[in-house]
Amino acid sequence: ADFDGAHQLLERAVETDGKCVTALYNLANLLLTMRGDVERAANLLRRVVDLDPHHVDALHNLGIIMEDVHEDYDAAEKLYRRALVLNSQHSGALFRLAVLMEDIRCDFDTAEIHYR
Repeated sequence: ADFDGAHQLLERAVETDGKCVTALYNLANLLLTMRGDVERAANLLRRVVDLDPHHVDALHNLGIIMEDVHEDYDAAEKLYRRALVLNSQHSGALFRLAVLMEDIRCDFDTAEIHYR
């Protein structure tokens, strides 16, 4: 796969239209998964959520960054819960919230609900 080419195209798309949610989200994912640029990815995901508060995957991915990188468990929990309000079957948000409830909050009853 040509990640460098994709990166350049997405950067250009974001420069051309800084409000294109699809380009912002895809650039954030590429930076996060292929470049390890977590902080820039988080900033782009925040922009996505600002432009589209119903973007479930952006909420979920930003929650992961808040939890795993910043250890900001309150922010992560809020983001996972916001994602689940929008899509109660989002498997990633369900799983991440369940793990957070179990491992960080020691709230086993809530964790069990989300594991189901």
